[in-house]
Amino acid sequence: MARHLSKYNFSLKTEVIDGELITYKVIESPNNTYSYFTIDENNELVYIKGKYTSEKFVQRALAKYFLIAKKIKENNHFFKDSKKVTICGITYLVKTINSTSNKFEIINKTIFLHLTNVNRQYGVFQKACEFIAHKYMDKRISYWAKKMNAKVTKIIFKDIDSKFAYYTYPSGKVTFSFFVLAFDLDTIDYLIIHELSHYFHQNHSSLFWNKVAEFCPNYKNYEKTLKFQH
Repeated sequence: MARHLSKYNFSLKTEVIDGELITYKVIESPNNTYSYFTIDENNELVYIKGKYTSEKFVQRALAKYFLIAKKIKENNHFFKDSKKVTICGITYLVKTINSTSNKFEIINKTIFLHLTNVNRQYGVFQKACEFIAHKYMDKRISYWAKKMNAKVTKIIFKDIDSKFAYYTYPSGKVTFSFFVLAFDLDTIDYLIIHELSHYFHQNHSSLFWNKVAEFCPNYKNYEKTLKFQH
């Protein structure tokens, strides 16, 4: 999740994706070598335009990140002023408390953010979401790792803009974008299966997809919806 982008000058661009009109921000960034899409602290879709880009990339990436932005907005996910957030299918209220330290508490599906100043809200909120996510994801990944006989040594959540998740072979480390936490449980299961299948095949060959299909026969539906890119 890209922070502090709202302070930059931007233009608006409108395009049609799958019959739907999409408007997004464009920030010119000549110091960046490559162009990319991301989502800012207001949960708005942003295109960072660097030196190199292509129309094909824009169309493909726009479709993917529009889906992410839409899902994140639906769940108030990591919005800097969120009053509630849905993480791994469970909705939590979010309340802020003036404090002498920066920390969070979770009581009866309410996230209390103790803050020394409002500028610390995003970071503390993100840590709270990560804590909640581990409670669900650790168990779910352990379940699928055992079922698939795949190796998992560590589970990490990071600010990743380029992909939803990746599996590191042979270490067995699985890294997820914070974006994933906004998805429904079935989609999260698919992403887990997809990544753990890379324990057996470190590519997207037919053997890899056969492994995915073994545990998720309707994987093509998820691929079409997510427009998965690695």
